[in-house]
Amino acid sequence: MTPRISWLSIAIALGGLSTSGAAQAEDDLCSGWFWYPPTSLGDYQSCPTGKINGTIGIDPDEGPVVLPNLVTLNGTLQLKRTWREITSISAPDLESANALDFANIMVGGLDRISFPSLRNVSERISFRDTTRDATAEFPVLEHAGSVTIEEHLLQLHMDSLESVADDFDLDNAFAGVDGLAVTLPSLTSVGFLKLGGNLTSISLPKLMSAGSPKHAKGAISTEAGLRLHLGGRWNQVPRIPFALNFPMLEYVDTQFYVHGPVDSLNLPSLTNTTAAIHIDSTQPLSLSLPLRTASTIELLGAIKHASLPNLTQFTHITVASTTNFNCDRFIREISETAQIPEGGQHSIICSSVHGNSSGLSLGGKIAIGVVVPVAVLVLALLVICLRRRRRRAAKGKEERAVDQSAAPEYDNTHAHAPREEAVVTRTATAADIGPPPPYSPREDANTASKTR
Repeated sequence: MTPRISWLSIAIALGGLSTSGAAQAEDDLCSGWFWYPPTSLGDYQSCPTGKINGTIGIDPDEGPVVLPNLVTLNGTLQLKRTWREITSISAPDLESANALDFANIMVGGLDRISFPSLRNVSERISFRDTTRDATAEFPVLEHAGSVTIEEHLLQLHMDSLESVADDFDLDNAFAGVDGLAVTLPSLTSVGFLKLGGNLTSISLPKLMSAGSPKHAKGAISTEAGLRLHLGGRWNQVPRIPFALNFPMLEYVDTQFYVHGPVDSLNLPSLTNTTAAIHIDSTQPLSLSLPLRTASTIELLGAIKHASLPNLTQFTHITVASTTNFNCDRFIREISETAQIPEGGQHSIICSSVHGNSSGLSLGGKIAIGVVVPVAVLVLALLVICLRRRRRRAAKGKEERAVDQSAAPEYDNTHAHAPREEAVVTRTATAADIGPPPPYSPREDANTASKTR
């Protein structure tokens, strides 16, 4: 029996072929390398859906660049090293992209960057040496793989940005009269936050995590944590004091580094961390940190006062203050709360340029020793060695003068000779860190008399 082929079956088959052919034609129109403005090599606006699989290179003559009808870019929008005078870039319809990569506008520079509909950039947003006193607008951007902005920005709008998988690296590098206020009101997590240059303020009210970067495709570095280098890189940049407040920050990986004119630092939620904490303030700063457990803590520069009232475990603490910092009190307060296992490798080193008005107390000596210059220590040890050598030589001459048949007699006069002492710098150990013994002038006088 011969199978019957209906006209309907033929129509369906032809329709399928037609659909397949149309899809292939559409794919050809929407995939590949495109240029803006359009060239004979390709025009992305020929794609009917606005969904491009490929790269769009920007190479205009001059003036503003506007890329309409571009909705999705599974690839990169890029501009690399041009001598054309471009004033602005905008893609008003773009909702998602793999990467935005702009670098080296050699003449003039952008004064406006606008992506008003962009919500997701899976790999990177990168602007390097492309702007002059610019405004960057990403008002609905929620997620980015990484962000690098090495520019001179006057305004940055990323109010909806919630997460950055890897680096958020902003260096407002060029010196100028006006600095940049960094406000990221929705940011909750970032792999590595690095801010520097000519900034006026930093606001990150919802940041909870800085660390554990994914190091995905498009990552800038392998660093993690938070690094703020504030105050500009040239002397003409005004050193504006920063009030840093991270009310929700509870996790930091690898490093918490702050350098510059900071007059207040608030970290109420950071109680446990393995990150290396480094705070170097050029502005007088009083600190109170709620840390319970920590690894390495370095407090440098114009530190007026530091309090770690909840600290129970740590590895190393260093304070090197350029102010009249009270090392005695700092050591005493830590010794009252810290729980240090016997034999552990722990240390506290505290120094102040101006020192304490009453000198270092007994408790301070027990905890940290007396910090002396290396040259003085070496000189003291050299004097001791020379005197001991002279004693041995004198003793040898006396023994050779005694009759060989007589029983040997030992010169015990050296036991009553003045004892040579050298003050040696040392760090606190588990046995040292504890409540200091009460100070007694009589006890010190007795000790001094025994050493005479």
